[in-house]
This record gives sequence, structure tokens and C-alpha cells, in this order.
Amino acid sequence: MNAIEIKGVKKKYGKEYVLNGIDLVVPTHSICGFIGKNGAGKTTLMRILSSLQKANEGKITIFGQDITNNKESIGSLSIAALIESPALYSEMNAKKIWCNNLKFAVKKILIELMNCLIWLD
Repeated sequence: MNAIEIKGVKKKYGKEYVLNGIDLVVPTHSICGFIGKNGAGKTTLMRILSSLQKANEGKITIFGQDITNNKESIGSLSIAALIESPALYSEMNAKKIWCNNLKFAVKKILIELMNCLIWLD
């Protein structure tokens, strides 16, 4: 299973396509970033992946879960995204924010694991 699969995603504003048939596969346990000129569609794609916007066409799955038309499903996926400039964390760079998110995720996983343990005497 891939972390993210995007197939034929299109987004247009008025008559202009910002995303025109995007296909992308991000394997599990990998890191992906978007690089491009202003107006290339990087932020739009991140907003669609985060369910902040809807695509006009295409399909998106995250860890096998179809989020294309189901905004509620993304809430169970524990996704974090830094879109545009970090307004709330102006004193932190991308590495510090990423490490902070990683610490939070590891702590959450450890708590869940501790809750699953069966203590035997």
C-alpha cells in the first residue's frame, strides 16, 4: 500500500486549469515535497490533499482510504501539512516544525501501544 496515490486530479478556477491531470504515487515511509514556480499548483494540490479544497476530477487515496469526496475520512489519518508560511510558528524553521510533529506522532503511538498492553503477573 502506498502512502498517497493521486490519479487524474484536475482543479480549475473559472475556465483556467491549475491542475490538469496530476498523477502521483508516494510510497509508504517516504518524504515528498513539491517544487515549482508561483502559480504552478503546489498549494492547491496540498489543500486538496488536506481536504481544504475539492478537486474537480480525479481520485485521491491516502493509506488506501479514498478521500476524494469524503472530507470526514481524512480526520482519522493524522495528517499534518505546512501550507504557505508558518503563521503560528514564525520562530520555527521547517526542520523544527517537522521534528515537533514527529515527537507528537511518536508520543501518540507510544500511548496507544501502552493502552494495548496486557499486564501479566
